[in-house]
Amino acid sequence: MLVIVDANVIMKDAILRDRKWRVAKDAVDADRLRLVLPEVARLEAIGGYRRDHEDKIRQVKGVIRKSTNRAKAAAESLLRVYADEVDQYESILNTRLHEIGFLIAEPPDRTHIDMTERAINRLAPFDESGGGYRDTLLWLTALEQVDEPPFENLVLVSDDSVFTKRSSDLTAELRRETGAELTVLRSFASLELPGEYESGQFDFSSLHIHPMEIETLIKDGLPGLNITRWSPPGPDHADVRRVGRVDLLDQTADVKKRYGSEIYELSVEAIADIDAAILIIDEGFGDDVDFSEMSARWNLHVRWRGETAGHETRIIGEGTVEVLGLEERRKPPR
Repeated sequence: MLVIVDANVIMKDAILRDRKWRVAKDAVDADRLRLVLPEVARLEAIGGYRRDHEDKIRQVKGVIRKSTNRAKAAAESLLRVYADEVDQYESILNTRLHEIGFLIAEPPDRTHIDMTERAINRLAPFDESGGGYRDTLLWLTALEQVDEPPFENLVLVSDDSVFTKRSSDLTAELRRETGAELTVLRSFASLELPGEYESGQFDFSSLHIHPMEIETLIKDGLPGLNITRWSPPGPDHADVRRVGRVDLLDQTADVKKRYGSEIYELSVEAIADIDAAILIIDEGFGDDVDFSEMSARWNLHVRWRGETAGHETRIIGEGTVEVLGLEERRKPPR
């Protein structure tokens, strides 16, 4: 099995601690999986981590100006922690990549003329405006992996919507160049690794799990969640403050049983009515930073993932909530 991972997948779990990475390591060790991170994606993940911490530093500096001396001292300590984390991240990431068994693939040997022609002709993953240079380097790196040895299917895991939107064009190119098929996934959690699950049909009702239980877990798990990435242009930071109604999308429910165990993995999408707190940072001269706060009301599209344990199929913990998108709403939470 050949799997290519994009930077945004790494950035969601910066230290790669999720259970799924342990399963991937076992599959790599058993020669059932080739797990590839293009060098351009590794560099982007490191840059994304740095940018995320720079945003946090700006937010802390904005708060410092309106804080007590005691709070300022604590904030200065936090700023030093952020700076140390940025300095150490590349080394920590490289160690984890090696432990899991990632192959770091160098960029393909393509000339600037090759890349320019793809951009001019808007060949995927270049978009309609000619943007997508890094995405194209990642895609061409993936193509070079298919023939060594021959793979019948290429799995590309990326949260970049261009790969989903242009998947038909990319599939056609992959077939033409290698004869292989393409699968595009938005998250590593959606990937079924070799030997990970047992066959069979399962659902929430067969496990005696009531949808209201999951709705409550989603409602409890959303407050404080950073949703800046999905907010409309303008805010420097946005997080969930209040959750109203949560409606599960029943057709998205999925249940899988881990191989050789009594553990079931559950996932389902939902729409949540939320109130969000928005932070807008105003940078002055030098280190002067000020900020203002506002609120917004949005419908949040999320995916909840959790697992059960034992014959009673009791849900373990709170699970995780992943944001898929949002839209503005005009009515207050129901």
